[in-house]
Amino acid sequence: IVVSNLLIAIVAGIYFNRSLSSQDEYEHLISDEIVLALEAQDILSDFKTQVQEWKNVLIRGADDAQRDKYWQRFQKTESRIQQQLDQLIPRIADQEARALMDRFRAAHQRMGE
Repeated sequence: IVVSNLLIAIVAGIYFNRSLSSQDEYEHLISDEIVLALEAQDILSDFKTQVQEWKNVLIRGADDAQRDKYWQRFQKTESRIQQQLDQLIPRIADQEARALMDRFRAAHQRMGE
């Protein structure tokens, strides 16, 4: 009986240790996914800002100084978005999500040409 109880205790200890390890891996995975999602949200926010700068170019473009001001902001935001995408996309593990972000990056580049 003592041997069987000892064996059960050892097996339970191993199982418990593996469970903790799995939980740590899961928490690490979730935290990585959250970081990527937050970075994608930042890109979306910058893209919205870029759209607003484009509207400003169209609305205020009759004045050369205003047009230049907003066009420079538009280009600066465009560059920042491309840099953010270049850093984010290689870290995305999900192939479908990565492909979607690649398509967005390509469309965004074409938009700025």
